[in-house]
Amino acid sequence: MRRWLPARACFEPEALEYPLGRELYRHLAREGVTPTVMGPGHRVPDFPSGTPGQLYREAKRTLVVGIQRRPQFRPCRPSADYEFALVTGCPGLCQYCYLQGTLGRRPYVRVWVNLEEILEAVRNAVRERLPRQTSFEVSSTADPMAVEHLTGSLHEAVRCFAATAGARLRLVTKFPPAPGLLELAHGGRTDFRVSVNAPSLIRRFEPGTSSLEERVAAAVRVAQAGYRPGFLVAPLMVSSGWEEDYRELFRLLGRAFPGAAAAGLELEFVTYRFTAATRKLVLERWPRGNLDLEPATREYRRGRYGRGKYVYPARTMTSLREHLARLHQEYLPRATWRYFV
Repeated sequence: MRRWLPARACFEPEALEYPLGRELYRHLAREGVTPTVMGPGHRVPDFPSGTPGQLYREAKRTLVVGIQRRPQFRPCRPSADYEFALVTGCPGLCQYCYLQGTLGRRPYVRVWVNLEEILEAVRNAVRERLPRQTSFEVSSTADPMAVEHLTGSLHEAVRCFAATAGARLRLVTKFPPAPGLLELAHGGRTDFRVSVNAPSLIRRFEPGTSSLEERVAAAVRVAQAGYRPGFLVAPLMVSSGWEEDYRELFRLLGRAFPGAAAAGLELEFVTYRFTAATRKLVLERWPRGNLDLEPATREYRRGRYGRGKYVYPARTMTSLREHLARLHQEYLPRATWRYFV
């Protein structure tokens, strides 16, 4: 698919003190994007007025380049011990993306250019926990692969983790691997997850991302490159014909990883859940959308930090899990089921 290029780019002045910041500035200018250096307060210029949907799409076409002053490593179960960010936001337009609730009214694509400072903080955190292994998720607040052709940040992270004893990196993406990434000496310390879903859901709700076929082909290349491969099937949704939709997905995965080829494959499953704030944003941005956001069909559950989410009721969760378990055994019996939430 065509690599993303922003319509506008805004730079914090401090970002230009770093090599990546200066290179991004020059590269975007060569590509016809006029970079803007932000003033005090680092305020992104306002867009012209428009509907919530139009403003959302304009924000998704905006790149903000800055520095991460205090890298934070929050717990990130069940996928990893902690999370860290090289990027926040994503140029994709997935209607059910949970980042809509996380990033709120300003879902810009942000990249952090002080890479060595961020990665040194990661190394220090790993050293403090030795001899225990420490795993880090780099895709909690972004799909960094979507902008990797601009930043090269994942390349640096993979190299860092390959050289750091006791460290493990996990990345998740809906985009093809950036050039050169699969050729890196990764040392077997990077878990590479490809995010997939039922074909009908990808077509309806994931504009601006690569096709399911492109993603599965990428997963095969990832496995051939020696990364620990896997699929994140998310967000699982129950709608008309969902059983056959997920069978179609597993049929495709089984053809790509037949028999023993699936032995190193890992599967992760996350059901669709949403907050009241996310529901409000989605309905504003897609007033004609047909995403199931009906609270009456859900259970309200409070999370670790007191924030509540609408989740599928227990009976629906059981049906989903049992059906996926049957598909797992039928099409990918050699793959490992990691978790279902």
